[in-house]
Amino acid sequence: MNTLADVEARVQQATERPGTVSYVDLYLDPTIQTLKDVASAPLVRLLNLFAQGAWSDYAQAAEGVFPKLSDAQEAQLRRLTLVSLSHESRCLPYNQIASALGLSHDSLATEHIVLDTIDQGMLDGRLDGVGEVFYVSTTSARDVLPLPEGEAAMSSLYAALSTWKDDVAQALQSLDEEIQQLHETTAVSMSQHEARHQTLVDALQVARAHLG
Repeated sequence: MNTLADVEARVQQATERPGTVSYVDLYLDPTIQTLKDVASAPLVRLLNLFAQGAWSDYAQAAEGVFPKLSDAQEAQLRRLTLVSLSHESRCLPYNQIASALGLSHDSLATEHIVLDTIDQGMLDGRLDGVGEVFYVSTTSARDVLPLPEGEAAMSSLYAALSTWKDDVAQALQSLDEEIQQLHETTAVSMSQHEARHQTLVDALQVARAHLG
C-alpha cells in the first residue's frame, strides 16, 4: 500500500522532471484521488497546477494552498506556462513572456527559458533578438482534467470550448499577421533587387555609349 510519503515522492519526481507536459495519468491514480482530505489537499492541488495551471496561479495563491516549489519545480512550471502562452499567440513579445513567467524584464533570462523549453521538446520556434519576439512554430498540448458530471460540468465545458475558440482565432490572426509581414519583407527585397538591377543596366548602357 502506498503511504503518503510514497505519493509525495512520486508527485515530487513527476513535477520536477523537465519536458513533461501531461500529468493526467498520475492525477487519476486511485491513490491520488483518495488524498483530497484537508491534510493532503495541497499535494493534489499541486498536481492540478502542473497539469493545467500557470505560474500566476502559484505566485498569486495564498500561503498553504500549494507546497513550496523546489528550484526544479519552478523551472518546470515556467516551461509549462510558456507552453500555455504559445496556445494563445504564435507571436510572443519578450516582455509578455517575462511577465507571465514571473521573470525580471531581462532579455537574456527570457531567451534562456525559451531555449530551455525548446531543448526539452515542449515547443519550437524562432527567437528574434533584435525585435525581442519569440515566433512559435509548434507546441505541445497540455492536460484538460476530467470534469465532474452534471450541469456545472457542462458550463465548464462550454467555457473551455469558448476559450479554445478564442485561442484558435487569435492564433490564426497572429499567423495571418506574420504571413503578411513576410510578404511585405519579400516585396521590399524584390523591389530593392529590381532597383539595383536597373542601376546596373543603366550603368552598362552608359558604358557602351562611351565605348561606341
